[in-house]
Amino acid sequence: MKNFSKIPSWNHFRFLHSLGHLKATIILALFATAFCGNPFVNYAQQSAEQKKIKEIIHAGITAYFAKDVSAWESQWLQEDEVTRTLLSNGYYSNTKGWSNFGPEMIKTLGESTTEPFTLEIENEVIYTDKHLAWAEFDQILTLTNRKPVYKEVSRQHRVLTKKDGEWKVISQITINKQTFENTPEAIESSLLMAGYKMLEAEEAKKAFEIFKMTSQLYPESAIPHFLMAESCTREGDKASAIKHYKNGLNLDPDNERAKKQLAELE
Repeated sequence: MKNFSKIPSWNHFRFLHSLGHLKATIILALFATAFCGNPFVNYAQQSAEQKKIKEIIHAGITAYFAKDVSAWESQWLQEDEVTRTLLSNGYYSNTKGWSNFGPEMIKTLGESTTEPFTLEIENEVIYTDKHLAWAEFDQILTLTNRKPVYKEVSRQHRVLTKKDGEWKVISQITINKQTFENTPEAIESSLLMAGYKMLEAEEAKKAFEIFKMTSQLYPESAIPHFLMAESCTREGDKASAIKHYKNGLNLDPDNERAKKQLAELE
């Protein structure tokens, strides 16, 4: 770290001015180089590093939705201090340590079916230092096979560190922006999240009632039916679970995960 206590006082700059503009320019350039390094070299290096970081982040996001387990896993520094945080209206999750979220995510991705999707990255900001980088951007995910088409807009944050010459993610923060809006989609998402939290609290019957109400408010949405089926499964009501999976598949016939769950019940 540079010792900025050595930065010359204003009197020193007055002295430089008295030497003439040319001498002052030369001395100030030498001063800047001594304290900050060659600014042109640093800019070129930073631009190259930013491009590399952008490629790593974009590849990691694509790997996640494409269910490419090895590619998603390889972007992370797999140590105890890494963190993963998810935030939406009514939901917050923060996990510290690769061993506490990495293996579970690998299992989930490995068992999931890939859905056709498109990704857009907007409003991207990347800052790099010698061994640390920070990125922030809007991520627009569209699942094109859903009925209706599902679109999710989130604000993403990543912190990366350079270890053994390679950039690795050490922190992820995902903020689901649209769940904080006053739109029908945001309200549906909030209702589904409330029901999901009931499921996680082992209150499957109460969760079912929330999902049932949501299905009545949003009759064209398949997700409440799939979650009603999940609630019935947890209650041991196999026949009702099958019925609700079929109801959901009538609305979203291409949902591979629901097809798989139904096949396991039948």
